[in-house]
Amino acid sequence: MSGYGSVLSVCWDADSLFRLASTKLPEERSATLTILRLAMLGLLISVTSIDALVEARRSLRNVYGKEKGRRFVRRLRQMVRQHFQVVPTPSPDQVQVALSEVSDPADALILAACKGANCLVPLTYNTRHFLRVKRVRVLTPRNFLERLRRALWEGFR
Repeated sequence: MSGYGSVLSVCWDADSLFRLASTKLPEERSATLTILRLAMLGLLISVTSIDALVEARRSLRNVYGKEKGRRFVRRLRQMVRQHFQVVPTPSPDQVQVALSEVSDPADALILAACKGANCLVPLTYNTRHFLRVKRVRVLTPRNFLERLRRALWEGFR
């Protein structure tokens, strides 16, 4: 997964995938949809893990029920197939290292996958679980876009 050059890669966790899949396409202007569009344009690389996908699918079915959940899972599967790099489950050693950086042990999987894929930005709505993280900047999708806008604006000054 390394060697992307200067293209920024972001790693989506399950809650970000959940929000992306349940967004009313294409009329809604959510942060997750905007980030997906940036990936579609080749301006960044969207990465997720097998574990995040499994958790997002389970959450979509639990929250929306069998029928509506199935439609959202289908939508998520299509978006991921077309616009994401999917990384495998991290090794137990990688997860063990990540455990010291998160407050919720379940988040060690996503952090280990993100670092293993050399992503600089994990996208999550649970940033409070990642307060001790090193080497990456954990952001919500909205905060990521705000930082990106500021960086672009500063580049034009």
